[in-house]
Amino acid sequence: METHGQGLCMSMSWLRNWCLSKVLLRSPVRPLRLMDKNVSAIFLVSTLFGLAAGLYDLVFPYYLDSLKVSFKEMGLIFSAAAFATAVLAVFVGAKSDVLGRKWFYSLSLAVASVATTLTPLLQRVWELMLVRMFLGIASSIRESLHPTLIYDYVRAGFTKLLGRTWGMEQTASGFGQLLAGMALLAFGFQGSFLLGGILLLASFAAFASFYREA
Repeated sequence: METHGQGLCMSMSWLRNWCLSKVLLRSPVRPLRLMDKNVSAIFLVSTLFGLAAGLYDLVFPYYLDSLKVSFKEMGLIFSAAAFATAVLAVFVGAKSDVLGRKWFYSLSLAVASVATTLTPLLQRVWELMLVRMFLGIASSIRESLHPTLIYDYVRAGFTKLLGRTWGMEQTASGFGQLLAGMALLAFGFQGSFLLGGILLLASFAAFASFYREA
């Protein structure tokens, strides 16, 4: 019953992501903007990150269940990530103006890749709590900087382009959850998390190579 319940929740999550993407993707963006390297890099990162996030969000709870982690311990694991994210949000916003947004954005993708890849190697609650904290912090940094990267570069039609990238990411997240099911059957937990780490590493490489900060 628990497994069926988790599957239903994941299906509803995928449906929510799909519906949201349909709304966001309606906003037209001038085709010429999509040819620019910076915009193309942002779209590519959104797609790869969405795939990895969707995959991780489905696989991680099943991994915890396989380790016989209690519901109380699950709550500690997820709440620790939320608290750490809230504490660092202000710090990252201030430092990104000094060190550069590209540096922080790239770092968040690299940290997310490492945390995702290391997840199946960890089994203790405090280890899982720590890796989830790093993943949550990395995701929060990226989500905070994502709109500003677009706004700094594209002022005209900012909301249209932002909606388009979020729509792309939500769609990719839905496909990532579908991919997770196939990856679990084919590769197990370790291979599935490794696949997510590779997707995030590819997003880091693409952003670091193609995005040029003004």
